[in-house]
Amino acid sequence: FAVCSEAFFEAPENMKEDMPEVYRLLCQFYRQQPVKLAISAM
Repeated sequence: FAVCSEAFFEAPENMKEDMPEVYRLLCQFYRQQPVKLAISAM
């Protein structure tokens, strides 16, 4: 869980592409979408 959480925040684009179901579950768990946050920060 800790490694997935780290990947979720550090490399969300990779996680969303490689493990979309895990990414979706972590979005629900943390109530965040880091891919959208990264895009809006640019």
